[in-house]
Amino acid sequence: MSDLAADVDRCERGLAMQLERMATPAEMLDLDLQPAEVEGPSAGTRPAVMLLDGRRRRFFFKAAEPILVAGEVFAYGVRRLARRPTIPVVARSCEVPGIGEALGMMQPFVEHLPGRLDADAAVWSDLQREAMMREHPWEWLLANFDTHVDQYVFMGEQHYPLNVDWDHALMDLDIVTLDRFTKRLPAIAPLRNMLYDAYVHGRVRVHFGGMRREMRRIARLDRATLIELVDAYTGFLGMAPEQAARVRQQFLERRRHLTRVFEHFIAALRAERYSRRGGRALSAPEHAARAIHAVQDGWQRLVVGTLHDRVLGPIFRAYRGVLARRVRRDGAARRAAARPVE
Repeated sequence: MSDLAADVDRCERGLAMQLERMATPAEMLDLDLQPAEVEGPSAGTRPAVMLLDGRRRRFFFKAAEPILVAGEVFAYGVRRLARRPTIPVVARSCEVPGIGEALGMMQPFVEHLPGRLDADAAVWSDLQREAMMREHPWEWLLANFDTHVDQYVFMGEQHYPLNVDWDHALMDLDIVTLDRFTKRLPAIAPLRNMLYDAYVHGRVRVHFGGMRREMRRIARLDRATLIELVDAYTGFLGMAPEQAARVRQQFLERRRHLTRVFEHFIAALRAERYSRRGGRALSAPEHAARAIHAVQDGWQRLVVGTLHDRVLGPIFRAYRGVLARRVRRDGAARRAAARPVE
């Protein structure tokens, strides 16, 4: 095992143990909590609040639609099954100052370092690149492509990038083709795509051993437990039997084909890197593909490096306001419906 792989292993084991020692979902359901402060995040789209329990421990609550709450809980269950570093989460209702009682997801607040990953993957550390490579099969398995720069926080002295937001899990099961431009929306690109951009253009070196090891871990996950987790997800959302069966089948098929999908992806990355180094002459179709890639690269770099902060940030802030008003309105409607008829 290389020194890098061993370093990342130690970092991930320590982080997983640290997160496991935090409050469990069962414990969080019974906590009596008081608001500490209304969260005013610079990123994200949903109203949030910091809460304190009787021991002055901090918890982060985010109001969200049921499908997002269910996705976060599902992702936690799958990742915990594999002992990947993951923050405990529970679905519950909490009082949000200025809004009222709202359904959402609650997690122990994780202390982290300031800063975030650069849009240029060439300036990431070797450990950060390896960590992001290892996480990719899990994000693909969970069909969670909302992995932009603000989803990661730095943990520990090595600035390990931990994805703290999995609420889009299972929302993109229909995306079954993987390439280095795969994303859920044209204007929101996974930050990891910038690593593959740098790799094929010869600006960084990466190894695929850690990625392949996570692929093997996914293949070994207990199928019956995974089915239980999917059924809990569809049950929470009240899906009709036909829809629930479709989600279950799509997820299991995604797992079954994951190794083939990633081996094809790795081969395509290596082939593109080799061809860009002048390894062989390009055919006419390959020249056309190269031109298309140049356009895609330009757009993706613009999205990650410029548009995310200058355009999407203000949009996210406006959307938070819209959701806050919606939560207040829905809460008022629930209270009105609960009043006894005189």
